[in-house]
This record gives sequence, structure tokens and C-alpha cells, in this order.
Amino acid sequence: MEPVFSQQLQMQAYATLSSNDVLPMETLLSHLFSPQEPQKSQAYSLLHCCRKHFPDLLFIKVFFVIRNGPSAEVRTRSALVLRFVLGDLWPKLSLNAQINLKNLFLVRLQEEGSLPILRILCLIASEMAVEISRTGDEWPELIDYLLMSLQSDSERFQLSALWVCAFFPKVHRPVICETLAPSIEPTHSAFLRMLNSENADIQVATFGAVVSLIHLFSNSLGRNWFHDLLRGMMVGLFNLLSHLKEDYARGALKELIMLVMEEPQLLKPYLNELVLDMLKIVDSEQVTEGTKVFVHKFLLTVVEASDLALTMRGLPHQTLVKLLAVPMKLLLCINDDYACYNTESEQAENAGKIDLGIAYLTKISTALGEKTMTPIAFELFLEYMDASDWKKRHAGISMLAVIARECSEEMEQAASAIQHLIKNVSSDSLRMHMDLDAILSKLQKDHRYLLFFSKSSPIHETIVQFNLQVLTLLHRHCTYIMCVFVCACLVSSN
Repeated sequence: MEPVFSQQLQMQAYATLSSNDVLPMETLLSHLFSPQEPQKSQAYSLLHCCRKHFPDLLFIKVFFVIRNGPSAEVRTRSALVLRFVLGDLWPKLSLNAQINLKNLFLVRLQEEGSLPILRILCLIASEMAVEISRTGDEWPELIDYLLMSLQSDSERFQLSALWVCAFFPKVHRPVICETLAPSIEPTHSAFLRMLNSENADIQVATFGAVVSLIHLFSNSLGRNWFHDLLRGMMVGLFNLLSHLKEDYARGALKELIMLVMEEPQLLKPYLNELVLDMLKIVDSEQVTEGTKVFVHKFLLTVVEASDLALTMRGLPHQTLVKLLAVPMKLLLCINDDYACYNTESEQAENAGKIDLGIAYLTKISTALGEKTMTPIAFELFLEYMDASDWKKRHAGISMLAVIARECSEEMEQAASAIQHLIKNVSSDSLRMHMDLDAILSKLQKDHRYLLFFSKSSPIHETIVQFNLQVLTLLHRHCTYIMCVFVCACLVSSN
């Protein structure tokens, strides 16, 4: 049920919208965005009254303030209010008001000089296209504007067209793709050119436009339009990184993550190239950790995509080894128990990396499956356990715990590695004692794996010997494991 507004409030609404002075509208906008609740509530009531009783006047006034507001803040607020009321208000506008608004909007897109406001207007234009379509009407002038702007030499025109394309809601994208199909070649050429633009805003906006209109290029018969664009996106990403424009590179990575989430099946033929390209970024010393976080998110999104699971398992062995090496490097962020971190933030950062590494390993194990994952993990495990650096050995132990949990049926070949680990622990190696303490702590939480390792008599013998010489710290683990071994033997004899 719609609210009923008093005669006094209706008169105030009409006075605000019909005044030649912009101050009453400016006051309304200020109160709408005020942190003070009484002012905010009263302003919303006034806005809803305007929307219900004077829709045409509201649009005219809001649009007037967008063009002629006294400050960028007022103009931005007016644009946000226009977006807020658009969906409910568009069907209530008179036909003349709708026609005028469409024309005024296209002019505003060409004339707006403030990029933040232009971005909001492009978002409104894309949503307005949906509202127009819902009423059974069309907006062919918008399509003409997009095609004209994509071919323009004006960077502002290009940017406005790209933003409109990128912001189209998913429900409207099939309609837009169908409408643009006859112009696929010039659109494709324009996108390729803009992916290589020296203007980073245009580059990132093109990423968004490609993702939004992906079905325009993937559903077309004949030429593989999508492959060219995907390659152009990766080249554009590396260009942004090489020019130290990492904030923009992160925006580009966000769009690529969205592509994986929405259309993973399109990436199957190119998955190996994509993964290798991302691994290069992770390995680069010039790229900051903040940007690498987005690369990790991309790789995790790929790993989690069920549509890509079979393709992931079919990647070349060397690619999978490099992929698994990423979480292993994250696990190296651990510090010695007796060392102090410089700051609490450093401690939290390192802990976060270790948690991310464990999550990586778990998700990669799930995606690749036991038969693919275990041989690769075992290969890395031996390499890490043979290292002199205790951090690498600790990472190997952590990986083993994950693999033991996720790939229990394929763990048989790891038994000799456990034996090797135990035999090489000397009584004067405190770090290795703590490594072994960590893995025994992990293994004793699940009897299945202890029972599995109890099948290996060499391991059984070495643990008995080890229990005679190690620090008191480890006695409880060895004793516990021996008890499980005894139980296992009793079960086997029965």
C-alpha cells in the first residue's frame, strides 16, 4: 500500500520542484545524504511525495541540477537520486517526458566533463535501457550513440560508450548483443584498439565492456572473435603492470574474475595460457602483494569453477606443478616460533598468507582429484623435505596434512617419505623436532591415517627408535602413535 502524503507535504514538494532557485533542491539533496536520522527521514518522505505526485517535475528538476548544480558534490548527489527513483518512476512519466529525457540523456553523456559523474550517468543510461525495454519500447538512439562513440577519437566519448556497455544488467545483455550483432566487426576492432590504449581508464573500461558483451563475440559463427579479445585483455593487463599502474591492473583482474565466474566454459580452450600468464604475475618481484591478492583470487576462482574441473585435470604436468607451487610459497611466510614479528600487522599478514595457502591446497586437491593431485604433491613434498631451510620443511609437512585429508586413498606412496623424515631427525635439531611435532599433531587427529601408516613396518621401527632419543616435547606423540599401531595390529590379527 502506497503511503498517503499530507496536503502540506505535497505543497512543499511542488514548491521545491517548481522553484527557479536551486537552493530548495540542494537542501533536499543535502538532507538525503545527511548522517542525521531525523533530517534524512524527513527528506526521504519529501522525495517519495515528489515521486508519487509530481514525477515529470521531479525528473526535470533532478536533471537540471545534474547539469547546472553549483558544485560537483551537488551534481553527483542529484545523479544518485535519479538512479534511485528511475525504476519506479519511468513507467509513470508522460510520453513526452520519456522522449525528452532520452534525448537529454544522450546530450549529457556527450557534454559531461566530470568522469565520476559521467560514470554514474552511464550506469543510469544502461539501467534506463532496461526500463525502456520492459515497457515494450526501444532506444535505438542509444545504440547509435554507442557505435558512434566507439569509433570516435574523443576519449571521453569512448569512455562513456564503454561504461554503458559494461554496466548493462545481465537481464538486458542478450538484447544488446542481438542488436549489436550486425556491427560486430567494428565493435570488435574498437575493443581491440582500446585494450591497447595509453589511457588506463579506457583500458579497464574495455575489460568490463568485453565481459558484459561476451556473448556477442562467443556466439558468432565463423571467426573466433573472443580469442582475439581474450589475448588482448592479457596483453593489456601486462602493459598496465609494466607501467606500474597497479590500481588499474586490479580493476582489470576484477573483470577477469567476473568472466571466470559468469562464463567459465568459454575459457576451456585457453585455460593453460591463462593460468601460466597469471603464474608469471605471481612470480614477478615488481608486482606488489596487493595486486597479487587479486591474482590469487583469479586462480582460486578458476580452481573452484566446476565447469573447468575436467579441463584443469588435463592441464600439462608442468603447469600443475607451477600452480601447486603457489600455495607452497605462501606457506613459507611462517616465522620461527622464537622470533618476534616487527609488528602485529606483519604477524596478521603472514598468518593470512598461510591460511590462504592451506585454502589453496585444499581447493586444488578437490579440483584435480586424488589421482592427479597426489603424484604432483608427492613430488613437491620430497623437494621441500630435502631442503635445509626449516620453513620449506614445515611447508612440506603442512601440505602432507592437507593431502592426507583430501586424498586419503592415494596416500600409499607417501609412507616412504614419512619414514625418510623420521630417520633424518637428529636429537640436536630443535627445528626438525618442532616440524615433526607439527605433523604428528596433525596426523594424530585422524585415526584413519595413523592406521594407514601403521601398515609400514619400517616406519613403525623408526618411530620406536626415535621415541628413545627425542625431546620430551615429542614423547606424547610417539607414545600415542604406538598405541594406535598396537590397536591396528590387534585388529589385523583378528
